[in-house]
Amino acid sequence: MPFARYPEDRRIEGRAVAGGFHRILARDDMRAQLVWYLVVAVCSLAADLVVFIALLAAECPVQPALVVGFVIGTLTNYVLSRTLAFTGGRYRRWDEILRLFAVSLIGLGLTSLLVAVFMRLGLSAIAAKLVATALVFFWNYFGRRLFVFHSDIPLGSWQLSTQAVERMRARDVRKTAMTETASPADPRTEILALRERYRDAYRAKRDPIADERLLWRAQSLRHLVHLTPGQTILELGAGDLRFTRQLVHASRGENPVTAACFAGENPREFGPPVEIVQLDALPGVLAGRTFDVIVGLDLLDARECASMLGDVHELLAPGGQVVFFESNPWNPWLKLKRVLARWKKSVDPRSLLSRPRLYEMLSEVGFIRVFAVYTDFVYAPLTPRMIWLLRNMSIIAENTPGVRPFAGTILLHAQRPPRLQFRPSRSLCDHPALQHAVSVVIPCHNEEMNIGPLIDRLLELYGDYIHEIIPVDDNSRDGTAAVMASYAAADARVRPVYRQPPNGVGRAIRDGYAAATGQWVLSMDCDFQHLLPEMREMFDRASEGTPVVVGSRFSRHSVLLNYPVAKIVSNRGFHLLATVVIGRRFRDVTNNLKLLRRDVVERLLLASPGFAVNAETGLLPILMGYPMAESPISWINRSFDMGHSSFKLVRVGGGYVGVLWNIFRARTFGSGPYSPLPRTALRRPNPVADA
Repeated sequence: MPFARYPEDRRIEGRAVAGGFHRILARDDMRAQLVWYLVVAVCSLAADLVVFIALLAAECPVQPALVVGFVIGTLTNYVLSRTLAFTGGRYRRWDEILRLFAVSLIGLGLTSLLVAVFMRLGLSAIAAKLVATALVFFWNYFGRRLFVFHSDIPLGSWQLSTQAVERMRARDVRKTAMTETASPADPRTEILALRERYRDAYRAKRDPIADERLLWRAQSLRHLVHLTPGQTILELGAGDLRFTRQLVHASRGENPVTAACFAGENPREFGPPVEIVQLDALPGVLAGRTFDVIVGLDLLDARECASMLGDVHELLAPGGQVVFFESNPWNPWLKLKRVLARWKKSVDPRSLLSRPRLYEMLSEVGFIRVFAVYTDFVYAPLTPRMIWLLRNMSIIAENTPGVRPFAGTILLHAQRPPRLQFRPSRSLCDHPALQHAVSVVIPCHNEEMNIGPLIDRLLELYGDYIHEIIPVDDNSRDGTAAVMASYAAADARVRPVYRQPPNGVGRAIRDGYAAATGQWVLSMDCDFQHLLPEMREMFDRASEGTPVVVGSRFSRHSVLLNYPVAKIVSNRGFHLLATVVIGRRFRDVTNNLKLLRRDVVERLLLASPGFAVNAETGLLPILMGYPMAESPISWINRSFDMGHSSFKLVRVGGGYVGVLWNIFRARTFGSGPYSPLPRTALRRPNPVADA
């Protein structure tokens, strides 16, 4: 018998279970809650009808009477629901009222829809109304329970048979025994060990793209903190070490990694540069040590988050950075799984935190440069076709207001003061063939704050590659020219170009290319100073013989944060049109981070005076038949100390369309500014490789 009546002294989970009418009065389970909500629904419907009839009797128009009756009925429903059916509270009072109105409006719409459907099926209006109201009653109950009020009564908590209770007790005893033998004694660490095991088990059984997802997160970490060789990394909750392997791969094995495990059944074999430690407390054996970067996956729990963040703050070196990837509690698929799990008596043990709460806690601990963003829409249910679709749509959804709160993950980043972080000084020049071969062209317009740090960092990381640095002053009104002159006086490799009006990024790049004398020409913007460690892969591809290497913001392993959704849609639309016009697929060729071989630069026909020159420098080499490779980079919106970008989508969009039109004219009619290009190249461009 699946359900049975219990005697008065029956206890489940330590709580006395009443029987019969007393059980309903005690509101101990979901059945009692449903009964009380039925009373609430009848009372609120009666209030709605009384107000509606009274207003009609006072000769009020029907529509205003309906609205007023609905409002009064909903408020009555709220007061009675809070008093009789539901206990506790998750939100502030006004938040609950607004959420209740939203749920009620959806219920009203569902009722209207169902009435129309049933009347078309032949039911009378009254019968259709009764059936629809009965069905929508369950929506109103679950909507209030899940989205408005907090209820500590598990879903599906009916009276259980004696055999079921005994099975639950036996299972709880086994779980308790396993926890006592495998978990540490510190209550905080017990929670972390539980989170670690739960995450690893889910990843092993339910995530078909776990390794690829972990590689993306390792690449994201590298891009977010702009990792340089020698910086130390602490991975909290390393678990099965799958993320550790991807982290070593993404960092080329040049960063010491300390993998800290909380659960006791983790593997212990891993070669350098990884050190595996077992923690029975935090900081435990790590006390007295500091790290440049700390990372954790799905570890922050509401029960211990504040104290853990305090320990993380102490484990960071001055200026160190921390990155967490946390499950988003507002993910609709996660909400649905939790509802189904409660029905199956399999409760998610995690206590997740929302994005605003996580942001607030990081700020309270004393971190600076805190940001918390929604990311990763590639979550279950996953099929091969769905993976492809979600992967391509994710970058738009992550940056779309109103949509991004439903992402699967919350990405957190914070830094321990001070703002300027010490980084180990090491050259990233690995290829002798590129030594003293690279000319760097940097268009500058009012970049007084950025040009100096950019030149310093270029010389520090890639000094052996640098043949010359050509900052092009595009008639700046601030002190950009003076800063450039001071660097030129101190280092002969800095060779500024001072332009005369008219202004324009396209004109500045054209003049910079004309002045470059190196075997390779690297073009970049002034706000790319934080991306310099990531450019190492571009030089790798160039050393392999690829004549055109482009830094791609839309590669599968790129990181795009705070990117305006209008720019994303415009960029993707432009590349879709360009793919149709040219007949080749590529992800992102309009970024002004390109490494071109000397002969490519000499053959370019740059006609655009503005930002559309970035499309020319990306598309024309493909048309001329040169192989191209795309290397993933990150894009993070300018911080307050980097000034403002002069890129305005509305103002420059026409230039990009003009480039595609001129390419179409050249390929079809042999006319326009690109007509001197060889017709064979225009017809059969080479494919593009994605790094």
